[in-house]
Amino acid sequence: MIYDLINNSDLYLSINKNLKSAFDFLRKKDLFALEIGRHEIDGDNSYALVSEYKSKDESAGRWEAHKNYLDIQLVLMGKEKFGFSNLKEMTKVTAEYSAENDIMFFEGSGNFLELTAGYFVIVFPGDAHKPGITADEETVIRKIVVKVKI
Repeated sequence: MIYDLINNSDLYLSINKNLKSAFDFLRKKDLFALEIGRHEIDGDNSYALVSEYKSKDESAGRWEAHKNYLDIQLVLMGKEKFGFSNLKEMTKVTAEYSAENDIMFFEGSGNFLELTAGYFVIVFPGDAHKPGITADEETVIRKIVVKVKI
């Protein structure tokens, strides 16, 4: 997992050839003007999902992981606790892998950081994550998740 300011995103371009178009999208678009939903960047190589939701209690969150895409998660508005862990720390699969949605869910444990506007995380296959958790008090979060094909 990587946690950094969006201004430092060029440091990570060598990780995957599809990251350049993903970060270009995040740096050049008026992200607040984007409607909720899916936005094409480079076909199946990278696309953005814009969402808005209320943060939730940690007990309501679920650990998740992906196999074919890494996530760049960038909070646009609000603040959330973001859980992260190695898949080896997951103790039980609670929903088997869905190839259609590239996701599976787990029970387990991990650490948390606060994700606020201007900061992003990159989670890779092998990283379990639990997004959208209430930090200080329940709040509305607007977030963009860019899915980048591995």
